Amino acid sequence: MSRRWFGLALAGLLVAPLVGSGPGAAEVAAGTGVSTSWLSGLKIHNKGSFPDQRVRLPASHAATTYLLGGIDGGGWVLLDARGSHTALYALRNGGPHKFRSVDDSEDGHSFLLAPDGRSVVEVDAPTTVHTEVYTYGVSGQRVRHRGFGGYWELLAYDGETVWLTKGRHTRAWTPGSAPVEVGTLGSVAADPEQDLLFTYDDGMVGPTSLAAPTTPVWTVPSSFTPKRVSPDGVYVAGFGERSNSLEVRRMSDGSLVSEWTVHLAFDRPLLWDGDSSDRLVSVLRTRRGWAVLRCDVGGDCVRSTALVGDHISLPDQLVSPGL
Repeated sequence: MSRRWFGLALAGLLVAPLVGSGPGAAEVAAGTGVSTSWLSGLKIHNKGSFPDQRVRLPASHAATTYLLGGIDGGGWVLLDARGSHTALYALRNGGPHKFRSVDDSEDGHSFLLAPDGRSVVEVDAPTTVHTEVYTYGVSGQRVRHRGFGGYWELLAYDGETVWLTKGRHTRAWTPGSAPVEVGTLGSVAADPEQDLLFTYDDGMVGPTSLAAPTTPVWTVPSSFTPKRVSPDGVYVAGFGERSNSLEVRRMSDGSLVSEWTVHLAFDRPLLWDGDSSDRLVSVLRTRRGWAVLRCDVGGDCVRSTALVGDHISLPDQLVSPGL
């Protein structure tokens, strides 16, 4: 199952408490492991039986490093941010190779890795006047560029096509071709693999076809922000009206299945755990540190790891270092 990411342009029934609050590994509930790899500091905690991996970046590397995701066939893509400077590295058998360097004094850049890990989309929207979009391979080659008037937000990238939204417009841009208008409703999320587009209108949000958008098959108040559809297409996970509200809804009718109140990290990372369609992974942030969070649909939301002092990064997320 390939990875999917939802871009975001823009609420209980079941409230499950976190298990434990201390930093000790013994306090983490048994059986709460996840199959997702994650980065803490400069250490990649690999899934399954693979050994953890210490990342060796140049001595001048930044304090905050992000795990953009894995490369099909082996390897990782990392993003290293220090002030207005951002560097991207491909980590393979020969060690890290820097393939992109960006100076962003206006904090307008965002980065997203393609599902196969072989290319990146970079969106630079420093003001509401213009937006610059780039795609390039993790080797640093095949750089393609397109400028858009106004402030456009990234919805999705499948390695070939970039989907963007602004106001009541949604466009698809495949490098080498002109952008194509997808729809004239505001959009908040897209999943190209499952042909899904979440649109909003008159304070309501709901899913339709990305290839041929029509009236959404159902709608709920736009206080719900969809982010991830489960691999089997049964659920959509996202955020509720409250800042710490995490929700799961049915894709058949939008009904609420689970809701948790948790103190998520500022960037609110979220993904389904591997091929699982009943388990979510996020990051808990407290004054005592970070921890990987596991949330079981219809069950509890618990810490999967002990609290650590280093920032935790999950793969396959939109990363905006300046935010």
